[in-house]
Amino acid sequence: MAADLQHLDDMLFSPIPPIDIVKKEPETLPEEELDRLTDLIQGNTNFPGDFSCSGVCPVVPDVHFKGCQTFLDPSFTKGKQNDSSRTGISIQDLIGLCSQAPFGRDEKTVVDKTVRSCWQLDPEKFTICNTPTWNKAFAELKAAASGVLAPGLKPHKVELRLYKLLVYEEGSFFLPHRDTQKTENHFGTVVLSMPVKHKGGELFVRHKGQERCYNLDPGRLTAKCQWAAFYTDVEHEIKEITSGHRITLIYHLYSAKKSKLVAPVSGVDSHPIIQSLKKVQEFLAKNDDKKYDRFYNAGYLMEHKYTPKSLQPKNLKGRDAFLYQLLSEAKFKLKLCAVDVRVDGWGWHDYGYCKLEDLEDVDVEFSELDLTKGGSWANTPSRLMDNVHWLIHDIKYHAHSMKKVDSHIKGTGNEGCDWHTTYMTSALVVQLCKEKQSTKRKFSLDHAQRPYPYYGP
Repeated sequence: MAADLQHLDDMLFSPIPPIDIVKKEPETLPEEELDRLTDLIQGNTNFPGDFSCSGVCPVVPDVHFKGCQTFLDPSFTKGKQNDSSRTGISIQDLIGLCSQAPFGRDEKTVVDKTVRSCWQLDPEKFTICNTPTWNKAFAELKAAASGVLAPGLKPHKVELRLYKLLVYEEGSFFLPHRDTQKTENHFGTVVLSMPVKHKGGELFVRHKGQERCYNLDPGRLTAKCQWAAFYTDVEHEIKEITSGHRITLIYHLYSAKKSKLVAPVSGVDSHPIIQSLKKVQEFLAKNDDKKYDRFYNAGYLMEHKYTPKSLQPKNLKGRDAFLYQLLSEAKFKLKLCAVDVRVDGWGWHDYGYCKLEDLEDVDVEFSELDLTKGGSWANTPSRLMDNVHWLIHDIKYHAHSMKKVDSHIKGTGNEGCDWHTTYMTSALVVQLCKEKQSTKRKFSLDHAQRPYPYYGP
């Protein structure tokens, strides 16, 4: 069962380039109101927190290496310090203490220098002196990072746990990747860069079409450290070091058990999202027509990545956490679930090959996965979610944040191509009207293994 869930965990990650949105005109009052709600959620609505942040730590941590009685002097001055009691380690000796840094690939931890080329040192092999000035600076760093990534948590509800010391030398890099979530309450990473001069090695962080670049080269800040923090599930990359050495301390952010990353929301009843949903809810209560069954629930595709194990209210991040908090305080019935999204269509392109953006006739089908059964995607029972109105304008826009788990694209030369792709993601479903017993669907393996339709000419 654990291995099966891990298999599902791994399928919830991997980006696809974003695509322009194409909106359809609404046909009914619920659809019109929910379209307006979609604009609110996908637009520039002011949600608390952010997916990354950065700052300057005014104190350089005093790092000592066990077994060799040396310390990390960012200037790498040879020999002893003025007080003659401390010896700075050389960069060659520091690398000699390290091992080649691995990374996660599927269910394995591997070393592949074409993907990640740098050195790592486990925290058991070095110590950081707990001086009063460092302890104060460390507390301020934790408060600053958690204040953005977990605005609902007080600093004492957050643990900033040392993970590794990393050394990047000339030619080192790390291709785009996402961090492995160590536990359910592990939500972020902090990179604290020692003031060691280098060129290159910029940290790029990407999320939902946004890209941020953090240059942690100290420049003139020789007595201070720069830092950057981000959620574990956002894509990030370390560009190649062109000269010098990039030395960083990596910390992981953990929330206290049963703590949510977002604070309670004020003015719930007057919030435009709540007003919009209640307007649809009131309409459905007065109109018991079968044609409105598809509006009984509203579905929101999660902005962040979650595994089946971590898909719980207390582990939600950013906009996902805010929406869940807002809707729960408004007393809506909510459900978190994993869904597969099947996109079927027909498209035209040179030589019969087409991409998602080339499709002309597109049908989208959402199915809920029964995570209690585990197993691979194709062997996990599912059920059609045809009574959910999804708060999206165009599935092509959301494809970049979903994991592709199956694809059948058949080119037919000059006649175009038959296109079928299934994605997996997490979703929040809001109940707007109590579902009729006759419309409830059961999980089925037959539904999970249903054949693809033919969309040819």
